[in-house]
Amino acid sequence: MRKELNLLKAGAYYEVKLLKNNPGVLALLVLRPYVALLLTYSLDRSGTLSSYFLQSLSLLASIDAVWDIAGLALLARWTGSLPYLSLTPSSLSSVLVLTYVPRYVIESLLKALALSPLLFLELAAPEALKIVLLSLFLVTLGLLPLLGFSMLVASATLAVKEDALWLEWVTPVLLLLAGVLYPVSLLPGWVRALSSAIPLTHLMEASAALLSGREGWAASLAAALALSAVHNAAGGLLSTRVERRLFKQGGLT
Repeated sequence: MRKELNLLKAGAYYEVKLLKNNPGVLALLVLRPYVALLLTYSLDRSGTLSSYFLQSLSLLASIDAVWDIAGLALLARWTGSLPYLSLTPSSLSSVLVLTYVPRYVIESLLKALALSPLLFLELAAPEALKIVLLSLFLVTLGLLPLLGFSMLVASATLAVKEDALWLEWVTPVLLLLAGVLYPVSLLPGWVRALSSAIPLTHLMEASAALLSGREGWAASLAAALALSAVHNAAGGLLSTRVERRLFKQGGLT
């Protein structure tokens, strides 16, 4: 337990120092939710500001989790620091995931605060505050399946020897599978099957259902939580195999 707490503290320390010493990074962080909101608005103008608010934060949370965890694994390999990460008392998957958790929490809070002025301009304060708290509730629950899914992508990144930026393909594929770019119901059956295995799909459905008053938001959240068990188990198993294979080969870079 102490090792896990140390990893969480290390992640929090890194994130706070990063944002404190890099105002440009902080500025981009608070501007990105507006870009995501414009994207969701341009793709579907039938929603409300509240729906765009929730969907933008869910979208960013999912994409950032995959990018940051898998990107850290890839960056560690490029910079030659992967052997040092692997030699810590914790497993490689624990290092990648637990050091990211504080970053996810801090950045989700900052993104919600950055967008919240729009809500307070349009809605009464109690209603705007309700939407902000609802968004934080959703992205916090969404962290569970996102960690396992992101670890799967990170393990796949380490398993292949190709160093090309194929990770860049993850974002458009996620957007397509989650129905952000195109209604999933109009896509082939195998694409719909893949879509149901993506945490972002259920987070977006839960966001839309909650605000519209439709039934099904609880089922969407339950599906996302169920995925967390599957993805975390698969991610942990694949990560262990990849780490053993890399050690056996005698080369982690």
